[in-house]
Amino acid sequence: MVKKLNSVVRETRPTVVEFKLANFGKVTAKVVPMDVTVYEVGHGYRVDVAGKVEVEPERRLYKAYLCSPNTQMVPVEFINTNYGYLSVELESLRLEVYIEIRVYASETSSDVDGAPCVNVVWTHGIRMQLQR
Repeated sequence: MVKKLNSVVRETRPTVVEFKLANFGKVTAKVVPMDVTVYEVGHGYRVDVAGKVEVEPERRLYKAYLCSPNTQMVPVEFINTNYGYLSVELESLRLEVYIEIRVYASETSSDVDGAPCVNVVWTHGIRMQLQR
């Protein structure tokens, strides 16, 4: 049985990564957590996180920076990584939701208009702590 739980977000921190690409120079990609919904599923929990993705290049060349997910790319090596999280409180439980970013690009990747672009993918995982 799936049951939606009342939860309160106590603390949030965005995930921020920095990397360099020839077309854009230094790029900052960020996932800002916006909303969270917690469900009890059997003896476990499911956490749905809604977030906003921001990509800020050093050199602004074009309007759009995100590629189609069907474009072939390779992972980008980060200069700097700061993992984000949400601290969520339930009745007798505290969940910490950690957010990780992966960025994919290539020298030849471009959007439908031919402008260079990157793919930003994010995922999250949870850690539970019982309240005392």
